Amino acid sequence: MTAVIARPTQGTGELERLLALMPRDLASSLHSEIEQLEEIVLDLHMPLRLAYGDGHLVELERRTSRADLETVKYAVGRFRDDGRRGVDGTLHRISAAKNDDGQIVRITLRIGRYVPHVAEPLRK
Repeated sequence: MTAVIARPTQGTGELERLLALMPRDLASSLHSEIEQLEEIVLDLHMPLRLAYGDGHLVELERRTSRADLETVKYAVGRFRDDGRRGVDGTLHRISAAKNDDGQIVRITLRIGRYVPHVAEPLRK
């Protein structure tokens, strides 16, 4: 399974670290408008959904397979009991939803970005 995971190279940014958890063909299809990307949803048998910072949503033609979910699950490692996981050294968050049989049927990758000085008003 590791052959289909795009691994980050040294010097790549935080966003590339998140994309490296996805199947290579899915990650490579996301490079247009990637700086505005906020969320990636892999929902079993549904089109890959992308949410952007300006509010628009995009559904890609490619549908999410069980293998796609397993690839991300393998790359991410163990989820906490609440179905969530962070990406070490980043602000990114990943959540997994399971069906009644305990199988992961949806994975949401939420892109976290550092925004300088955003908390300054709270210091006052």
